[in-house]
Amino acid sequence: MKPSISSPGLSLDAAILHWTRSQAFRAPPKMSRSTRAITVAISRECGSGGKAIADLLGEKLGWPVYDQELVNYIADNAGIRSDLAASLDERRPNWLAECLEACTLGSHLSGAGYAVHLQKVLAALSCHGDCVILGRGAAQVLPRNCTVRVRLWAPLSHRIERASRERGLEGDVARTLETIDKERTNFVKRYFHKNSDDPRGYDLILDTACFTDDACAEIIAAAVEGRRARETS
Repeated sequence: MKPSISSPGLSLDAAILHWTRSQAFRAPPKMSRSTRAITVAISRECGSGGKAIADLLGEKLGWPVYDQELVNYIADNAGIRSDLAASLDERRPNWLAECLEACTLGSHLSGAGYAVHLQKVLAALSCHGDCVILGRGAAQVLPRNCTVRVRLWAPLSHRIERASRERGLEGDVARTLETIDKERTNFVKRYFHKNSDDPRGYDLILDTACFTDDACAEIIAAAVEGRRARETS
């Protein structure tokens, strides 16, 4: 039995505890097409509104949304501070390894090691389904037959305006966005050997400049229902 979810605020720790107690991390029973769990994995360009849309989608579906929680869980299990793991996440693994060594924290988490931990957590979440995962390479790692893989993008001018307004970015915002996107793409390519910019890796691609955040969430929710209908037909 899955934990009762009424909002996207369910913590990953609570979910992990529930699943562990119910032996959920063991090999799951084979599922028929009609009972297969579904996960939404969202990949996004920086400034395209990924977090806001993911949260709205979670509210519409009644599913938890996992983003920063994944970083914290992996950090806790690897014995390192979550803020250091966050700096590695999707971006600069070499920096984290060097920082840990310089700080002599007594722990070491290489980029490859982090990727292994991340894949295990993603697999556990996908096993149970009914959740939204933002970034973290989920769209490239999780099986396509039980995942609705979404890519959010927008023209650079739109992303600059949104990032400046919502994140308070100043200066050369275009370069900042480009750097973040490049680091995310390189993380997925280096450790998962996938190209997150390849449109063939997604079931749905949305230009968020053409829709409101709520409309984007509605479209993705409709895609989830369409996938369910196809599975049961």
